[in-house]
Amino acid sequence: MGFFLTTFSLFIFIFILPSVTSRVGGRPGRTFAEIAGYAPFSIVTDANAIDLDLQLIETELFKSSEDSFRNALQIYQNGGHTASIATLTLTSAISGPVAEGTRVAGLDSLNRDVIGEVSQDYPVGATELNVLYVPTSNQQSYLECLVGGLTVVNQSQTSGCFVPSGSISISNGGNYQYQYKVSENNRNAVTLASFSLDLVEPQPDTHPTLEKFFDYYGDIHYGDAICRAALQSAGTSNLQRGRVNFQQIGYQGRTEGATLSMVLLNAWMEVHVQMRRSWERCETVGSETPEVHWDRAVAYYTGSLEGTLGDGTGRLLHQLADDMCVEFRSCGSNSDEPTGRSYVNLQVLSRFLATKDFITNQQCGNITKQEEEIEVLMIIPLAQGTLKYAYLRSVEDSEINESAGAIFAASILPLVHACDQNDAATISRNLGLGSTSSTNFTAVKLALENNYECLRLTCKSVGGYFDSNINDYYASAFPCVDGKTLIGG
Repeated sequence: MGFFLTTFSLFIFIFILPSVTSRVGGRPGRTFAEIAGYAPFSIVTDANAIDLDLQLIETELFKSSEDSFRNALQIYQNGGHTASIATLTLTSAISGPVAEGTRVAGLDSLNRDVIGEVSQDYPVGATELNVLYVPTSNQQSYLECLVGGLTVVNQSQTSGCFVPSGSISISNGGNYQYQYKVSENNRNAVTLASFSLDLVEPQPDTHPTLEKFFDYYGDIHYGDAICRAALQSAGTSNLQRGRVNFQQIGYQGRTEGATLSMVLLNAWMEVHVQMRRSWERCETVGSETPEVHWDRAVAYYTGSLEGTLGDGTGRLLHQLADDMCVEFRSCGSNSDEPTGRSYVNLQVLSRFLATKDFITNQQCGNITKQEEEIEVLMIIPLAQGTLKYAYLRSVEDSEINESAGAIFAASILPLVHACDQNDAATISRNLGLGSTSSTNFTAVKLALENNYECLRLTCKSVGGYFDSNINDYYASAFPCVDGKTLIGG
């Protein structure tokens, strides 16, 4: 198929699309549709859609069969909704070097223009290009090339993919014929698995939070190891601490373990990674600016299902915080309301928004302060979930309670361990997966509360596990009292 650009589409390709991430005086000059009340600097609609991978995974897992679990594993590994990339094989080598981010244009099966960006630098003579599809700013129709792992459940969309063979135009680089297989050569660079698998061992004092998790587990890919164990009915002998074993756990428990791992372990850390990258790049303007990383942090925290106002039913950390605040009476701006937006989300959003101004004004030191406070706030639902399932396991040790308790514990144990190893051991012993002893809720509660000051939590921010049937706290699950003020209080 021959390739050509109309006068109008050429205008879009050359003048309008590059301005999406352009900066005036080194700072952004445009915002896009809100993510739960946050207006991003850049187009991150595909990052915001990572929760659609999880939604499909849940659908498969709820079918409770080995086939459905294999399908879920494929979506977990290969994604489908975020960072779609086409690998195009050229019929002739490129005549000049092509830099990462260079625009590429082609056609889809409906003869519409497809715009992408080269995902890495290529030297003269390269005959294969990885091209990242550029999403639109409309969350409902941000991209029409969604393949990856979606083929296993017949959910792929290919109408917006590059056609199987044709011509592409490389900005300032000429036209080239290419061919590829649409169903095989369209993949996703960002998946729920890549959140963990793309982590690298941190250098000392570069990422304190990640260092704590690496120190505890001894494997930088701890999240993926635990999630795969749940999906594949396996153990995690590669971890030096916090090992889990799903071999004797049924489908319901494995479903709980897998989905919680993707959120509490993988997505939780990816939010921190993106915030840290934003700070690192604050004073260095490159192909990826600090704004993009901060926007991605918000997207991975929230997800598309929350909507523009944050009042939807999501799948990620934003929804977790709102769910936990109802069960711990920690909703509202003062962390004492029974329903509504969680105190955690109100404070996190406030800091996401404040940091936009710091990035705009290149006040890089303030980014670090906001990042640290957001981390503290994001620990609160982890503590609440650990307390909830410690209580439930103490009264009814079902496989769902056992798996959920183990994963919530896995999400906070490295942080507690960095404060007090004995208290971490107490929590691990009581909430370990496959533990033969009964769970001592009081011991877990005390071990966790012993470290609130170290974790920068307060009794009021965590609250107590509340029984709405009797309008009172569950036995011995009432909030502790420390007199400390709330963050933002």
